[in-house]
Parts: sequence; structure tokens; C-alpha cells
Amino acid sequence: MNNKGILVLNYLDKQRKLNYVTYEGDLLVITSGQSNKVAYMKDHDQVELQFGEEIVKAKPHIISNPKEVQKLFDVMNAEDNNHFKAFNDMFVAIKFSLNK
Repeated sequence: MNNKGILVLNYLDKQRKLNYVTYEGDLLVITSGQSNKVAYMKDHDQVELQFGEEIVKAKPHIISNPKEVQKLFDVMNAEDNNHFKAFNDMFVAIKFSLNK
């Protein structure tokens, strides 16, 4: 796994690609807080992340405080690996702690 890239979130019968960076020992992604994947993660304390052929279990921590999300959005931009080009109040940050 690289310090940044694209991972696949597997949930239910869906797969969603998300840009990520490593941040403070966790994987960090930015996404819409109104998405089905975020709704799923609010109800499940473990998800599957896929990196190529490797699948790992991870615990999602959803951050919705706009100031903190903005800070983490800027981290993603600094790493030049943010899918979104402009900040939006509907965004949440998700830190994934990998199960080891």
C-alpha cells in the first residue's frame, strides 16, 4: 500500500473507489456525508478496503465537524490526491484504522 492512491470500499454488493492518503497512521478519505457508503459506515464498525488484490478490514471513523473536515481536505490537496477540487459543507472526512 502506498502513502496515497485509490482504494476500493467494498460494502453490501457495492464497490466504490476513493482517493486516499495516509495521515497520522490512518488512511484518510474525503467524501459526501450524504452518500450511501457513509450511511452504511455509520451502522457498521468494520468495512473492507481493497488495494489491488489485497483486501483488509478497517474501522471507519467519520469526522463531520466542518473546520476539521476543511483541514483534512487541505491535507488531501497538499498530497495532490483529492478527487474534489473545491470544498463543500456536505463533505465528511473518514479515517480508516486498519485492523492488524
